[in-house]
Amino acid sequence: MRNPIRVMIADDHALMRRGLRAVLQAEPDIRVVAEATSSAEAVSRCQQLVPEVAAVDLSSPALDGLTTLRRFTTLGLPTRGLGMAMLSGPQMLLSVLSAGGAGYVLKHEADTQLARAIRTVDRGGVFLYPSGVRLLLAHYFQVVNEAETWEQARPSLSVREAEVLRLTAEGLSNVAIGQQLACSPRAVEVQQRQVVDKLRLDRQSELLRYLANRTMLAAPDGRSGDALGWTGSPDVARRPSSLRSQAPSSC
Repeated sequence: MRNPIRVMIADDHALMRRGLRAVLQAEPDIRVVAEATSSAEAVSRCQQLVPEVAAVDLSSPALDGLTTLRRFTTLGLPTRGLGMAMLSGPQMLLSVLSAGGAGYVLKHEADTQLARAIRTVDRGGVFLYPSGVRLLLAHYFQVVNEAETWEQARPSLSVREAEVLRLTAEGLSNVAIGQQLACSPRAVEVQQRQVVDKLRLDRQSELLRYLANRTMLAAPDGRSGDALGWTGSPDVARRPSSLRSQAPSSC
């Protein structure tokens, strides 16, 4: 049996740190080895103790979470950064990834999501909320060479997964996709995550390469890349005909 995942908690609120520590202490495979209240302290603790994962608050001015995550990367620390945010959204995911982090957890969901996120990040993955999954899939055909990518992906995707990918790329909500495919929004979410996994977009190296190459990460001037400004549907006619085929009636 492997050793517990060693974690540092970086947050400037003592009550929040205490609560997060209590949540993680209940997990047999996770051990909190350090706490920090500032960016300098967080970097110093990671240099000294080299925990596998650092959970860093993104809203505290004292921590400046995104800068702290960048410091882990620029210093070459093996510790993997995980953000803790008050609000969700595509820009939050992109900001964390561009800073070198591997996803984020919403603070009000930390009691149920933090341990799961830590395990995902420790395995080399990226912790994605449904909004992050939809972001990746919605832009998938817009920002890559559709035919080439489909030829690479087709062997691994089922007909239903391809249909879910197509409808997501057209901007439909999970509720609308479920109505079209006669299944629940939850079943659609499961299919979306399977597609992300099969396309290897849940692994940080693959995801960063994909996002960076397709201008989805923040530009040097702080503005998001062109892909984030997209509001229309991709040109479905350009996609391989197999993606536009009629799919089975249930997820």
